[in-house]
Amino acid sequence: MTIAHITKKILQNAEDEARVIEETARDTYEKRLAKAHRKIAKTRETEKARIHAEAEREKERIIQSADLEFRKNTLAMKQQVISDSFDAALKEVVNKDDHEYREIIRRLMLKSVEMGDEEVIINEHDSARITADFITAINAELKKQGKKGELQYSHEKGTFTGGFILRRGKIEINATFKKIMNRNRDILEPEINKILFG
Repeated sequence: MTIAHITKKILQNAEDEARVIEETARDTYEKRLAKAHRKIAKTRETEKARIHAEAEREKERIIQSADLEFRKNTLAMKQQVISDSFDAALKEVVNKDDHEYREIIRRLMLKSVEMGDEEVIINEHDSARITADFITAINAELKKQGKKGELQYSHEKGTFTGGFILRRGKIEINATFKKIMNRNRDILEPEINKILFG
């Protein structure tokens, strides 16, 4: 075998080996590239699913928040309407004609008096309707009930709207219309709510 022939054989082997290395490298590159593409596609799908789930959660949160705000506003509106109803009822009682108003006060006073020697405090507006003579008549009725019948008409005037306060020493019985309505509000409110809102 000649040197040229040996050289040719070595070159041929080197070329064959280079081709095998190149094919192996290309095959490895293509496999890695395909794997990278699959990984990117999987990551993209996972990220899309995560973003979609997050968007759904955010949408649900916004809907719940809006629903809660709506309920809160509706409740506030109902409470305002009910409060306005109580205010209107108070105004209606206070604006009754003198005879009806005195009858309401008479019944309330007879029910509220404990001993019969309390001091009666009314507001300035009621001075013309609830007079010392009115208290004298109440005292006569209290005596018939077996109570002292010694109510005192106070010259002190309250700042409340309608009704009265009975004072005996440091003890006060608040029979103002506002206080009575507030005491009965828990009982009356469900019924008013039912009437107004069904």
